[in-house]
Amino acid sequence: MTQDVPEDDDLTCTQVVMLITDYLDDALPTTERALLDEHLADCDGCSAVLEQFRTTVAVTGTLAQDDVDRLDDTTREELLGVFRRWSADRPPA
Repeated sequence: MTQDVPEDDDLTCTQVVMLITDYLDDALPTTERALLDEHLADCDGCSAVLEQFRTTVAVTGTLAQDDVDRLDDTTREELLGVFRRWSADRPPA
């Protein structure tokens, strides 16, 4: 697991967000997935974040190289900056 589960076995919202890509990739152990599912059932905010990730994956999965090539330099740099900040904030696997 990327984040340690607290003693009381409750995941925090921050931990859930850090685990969402593993969750979507079905890469979590069964017990951790169950804890995440339990949290999602009770947390509208984290459920919304999960849906945002699912939407992002669905939309970006439909992009073709021509779509990316048509981005202006400013937009391309902004997107790369977001990705770089996101990847820098992720804990090591």
